[in-house]
Amino acid sequence: MNYELELHLHFQEQCPTTTSIEELAHIWKCSTRYAKTIVNRLAADRVLTWEVFRGRGKKPLLTLIRSKNDAIYNVFDELWNSEKFDKAYELLMNHQLLNHPIGEEWLMNRYGIQQLHSNKHMFRQPFSKVDVNFDPLYALSRHDFHFAEQLHETLFTFHDETNTVEPNLLFDFETKDFQTWRFILRKGVYFHNHELVTAIDVKRTLQRATLYTNEIFTYKQIEILNDYELIISLNKAFSLFTHYLASYRTAILPKNHQQGKIGCGAFMFHSNTEEKLQLEVFPNYFKARPWIDGIEILYTKNISSFAVSPRPFESSVPYTEMIFEENGADYISLNGKTGPLVNSEFRETIYSLIESADYVVHEWGEIEANSWLYKNINTQVNTKPLIPAKQFPTLTIGVQQIREGVNHEREALILQDALANYGIRSTIQILDFKTTYEDITHQFDLFVGGFALGRDVILSLIGIYKSPQNTILGMLPAKEQLIVHKLIESIYVSNDVETIMNILNQIETILQELYCLKFLNHRTHKQYIRNDVHYKRIQFDSHGRIDYKRIYA
Repeated sequence: MNYELELHLHFQEQCPTTTSIEELAHIWKCSTRYAKTIVNRLAADRVLTWEVFRGRGKKPLLTLIRSKNDAIYNVFDELWNSEKFDKAYELLMNHQLLNHPIGEEWLMNRYGIQQLHSNKHMFRQPFSKVDVNFDPLYALSRHDFHFAEQLHETLFTFHDETNTVEPNLLFDFETKDFQTWRFILRKGVYFHNHELVTAIDVKRTLQRATLYTNEIFTYKQIEILNDYELIISLNKAFSLFTHYLASYRTAILPKNHQQGKIGCGAFMFHSNTEEKLQLEVFPNYFKARPWIDGIEILYTKNISSFAVSPRPFESSVPYTEMIFEENGADYISLNGKTGPLVNSEFRETIYSLIESADYVVHEWGEIEANSWLYKNINTQVNTKPLIPAKQFPTLTIGVQQIREGVNHEREALILQDALANYGIRSTIQILDFKTTYEDITHQFDLFVGGFALGRDVILSLIGIYKSPQNTILGMLPAKEQLIVHKLIESIYVSNDVETIMNILNQIETILQELYCLKFLNHRTHKQYIRNDVHYKRIQFDSHGRIDYKRIYA
């Protein structure tokens, strides 16, 4: 209980009022003896005046000196400085100040870059409480990958503009045949635990990441020549090997600390509590040091007072809308390998019932999709219903789920309605993201899922087709499946971006013309930036996430 705030519920500020110790004890729910202690303390703090008069029947006079908002601010300030952020937000909400200009100003002054007493600068950002998987190998969400980029570094760096990679943790590399590679590590690169990055760390990381890479390429041998040199031999030539080593799934971890919280990136993990996630700058970072000294992600259900929001601000607030288009799409796979949809006329009938426009939520910034690439129209497929509904058995629909509550059930229900309107019965089952395509292929006639492509589009598309959790190739008829696998193999020996993209477009066309893959919708991410704040130098990456390495005051 805040004793001053309780008084504001019963007395007007700056208005002398007669009262008694007994009445104050009742308000504060304490003894009269303790009420005397409290009122004397508040008077000493000049929060109120307490005038006692001599004479029988003369009551003391109480005057609240501070305004109610000043009293609320005092409590808010104490809670905030004690890092009890949830209670601070709750206080504002209880007093109808959370979305009030006064409360917003208090919060805005505590967000963004904050100069600490030690002359350090901390960037504070409110965010909904999300469990972060710090191990880059097992990252699932954009949130996971965003923090992997802060903590970790890869052997190569990918450049969006040219779709090429260049050495990062490597000083140099050599290959003549895309099968045998010589890697030379930079010297003087340290992990956050102050251990040097050496060849054994690279070897252990690459071996561990085979869980992710084995579907694409396999190692014949990883030979350590010395602390800074390795010879890596692949079982087959693979021209995109360096692209895979630019992925944060293969971020280099210390040989004895592979849980993901220790890396060699610009920021290092400090703590993750119910109140906040805190990262600190790594002073021995081998590249340009970020300007800020740390990051604090403050967990809250209310982020409207921050300068950056995924939702528009009130009309009275000046702001700028930023739109980030996302390559990738939600889709429906039709099973041409097993079950009733092996018959292409059955697939075409289902395909004709799927209207992409029905799956688009315009309020979320979605548009119809006809390809993995945003606004790309690679293939137009004309279809018509060929098989009457009575010839269809009850169809089974599998639904992709990333984590609890994050799934494609909405799209599956729209599909189920479309089938029902035609007269086809169906059932829906939500599946864990890690369910293998063999299990899905043999249990389901249709599968509803979605993929967001990473920065390296080529790598992402190969990953989609080769992933053991992917149903798309698994549901192809056997003959066409073999054709697609050969096309993918041809990518592995090509070093020409245009040639590779043409092959990937060809695969996409095959999948659509076989009525095995129907694209539904693309997504956009919007960020709204307040124009009336004192911290304007917030930089963004290509996916609309704040780029902490580029922030400055």
